[in-house]
Amino acid sequence: MAYNPNNPNGPTGSANSSPVVISPDQSTVNVSLQEVATGGATAFHLVSAATTNLTNIKSSAGKVTGWYIYNSNGSARKVAFHNNAGTPTAGASVYFSVVIPPLSGANVSYPAGINFSTGIAISTTTGIADTDTAAVALNDLNINIFYK
Repeated sequence: MAYNPNNPNGPTGSANSSPVVISPDQSTVNVSLQEVATGGATAFHLVSAATTNLTNIKSSAGKVTGWYIYNSNGSARKVAFHNNAGTPTAGASVYFSVVIPPLSGANVSYPAGINFSTGIAISTTTGIADTDTAAVALNDLNINIFYK
């Protein structure tokens, strides 16, 4: 149900729902919600090797719906996302990047998702420039990406 600011008495319905009519002689309505085991995001997990960790996560169009990335290093580290159906190239064709501050994590949830029209791929580097190609160290990053 959608909130209607012109109706302080409550929700009005939404464009994707049909109206519900309750008979005047029915005093209660039983409603139950059921969990659905399909349709949720898929989790990708990687602990960094001492490389740029060139990884294809999904080789077709998709959406990134969130991430949790932890940086155990005393310097900032970067995870670059590439709109790529194959193995990405560090320092090239960066779609966007997430810089993780030293000894900290970054987490975000985008329920609607960030669109990738070709595929979802990542690389990891020590510098923040899009063109950076310097490899991170072993165990610098604990990467968890959620996608559809």
